[in-house]
Amino acid sequence: MNEDLKSEIRDQLLRERTLELMKDKISDAELFMNELSDKITNPEEGATRPTPEEASKALKEYAAEHQLIYNITPMMSAQEMSESEKYPLGTAREPSINQFAAQPRTVIEQLFETPVNLTYIPYEAEDSFSSGLLSYWKTKHVDATIPEFDDPEIDQQITEQLKLEKARPLAQKRGEELKKLISGDKEMSAAIEGQTITGKKEGTELSTTTTESFSWMRTSTANASNPFSMPRPELSSISAVAGAGNEFMEEVFDNLDNGEVGVVMNADKTVCYVVKVINRIPSTPGGLTAMYQEFLKEDMFFFFSPYLPMAQMEQQQTNFEWSQELEAKYQVEKYFEQVEGPEVVAQ
Repeated sequence: MNEDLKSEIRDQLLRERTLELMKDKISDAELFMNELSDKITNPEEGATRPTPEEASKALKEYAAEHQLIYNITPMMSAQEMSESEKYPLGTAREPSINQFAAQPRTVIEQLFETPVNLTYIPYEAEDSFSSGLLSYWKTKHVDATIPEFDDPEIDQQITEQLKLEKARPLAQKRGEELKKLISGDKEMSAAIEGQTITGKKEGTELSTTTTESFSWMRTSTANASNPFSMPRPELSSISAVAGAGNEFMEEVFDNLDNGEVGVVMNADKTVCYVVKVINRIPSTPGGLTAMYQEFLKEDMFFFFSPYLPMAQMEQQQTNFEWSQELEAKYQVEKYFEQVEGPEVVAQ
């Protein structure tokens, strides 16, 4: 065995031992946070709930004592978190402890797609790039607010948004004009030959693109780190469409038959498309019926089923709405005052 191989083996063993130590420390931190969470959300009879400041102080002291890094983020949107270089939460995912579990949730999904008032519940996560481990919880959720208009950046964003809103009806009107030209047996490229985006002669000439075959939703075919995990279904990406959303897919799959033409916006309503369905699979009523029958046989709660993550998300939302209605009906009070930002203990 040469020296290079020996060195590589030593490094590998060191990494494995370090990772085990990190896992143990973060697991202990999450246990501490769970105990603190119980005191906050479900105190014993006669006990005083810790204030937000006391909870943060206890967490900070625990991190210092156990040589962990404590941090609390400012209020952040999902987009800000995904783009943040200062806080590693945007790329972090929950560890795949259960080999039969679905694709691990990202921290952003956990924070923004779960019930908004689910605070002070500890979770573990692993940074995808640094392999750093962290335990975190959400301390507050704030609904969308009206920003300060004296901020130049906000003023620019508002101006751009107003321009977009005024342009959308014009784009849709132009789309309907083009739809009339395209409808029929004539090829789309021939039907709009010489036409411009605005309809004026000096405008940019329109072009057509034939897309690849696509489905409404898809699951990733990339090899997952956990061979037993099932990737979450997600909207398909279409090469010729910038950000096709559910509205786009609904128009194509539910509202248009073969040869029909429709006008639809992309997800953020920045681009208006005139689309024509050339072919769909299955293409016959019998084939469609067979597909429906196959779907009805599917066990949606089987852990390999791609429908399970979607069903879980809908169930979680239903449970949240039910609890909100119950609290409103019986006038359940919120005793615990919340503080800003996710608190993070990391290794």
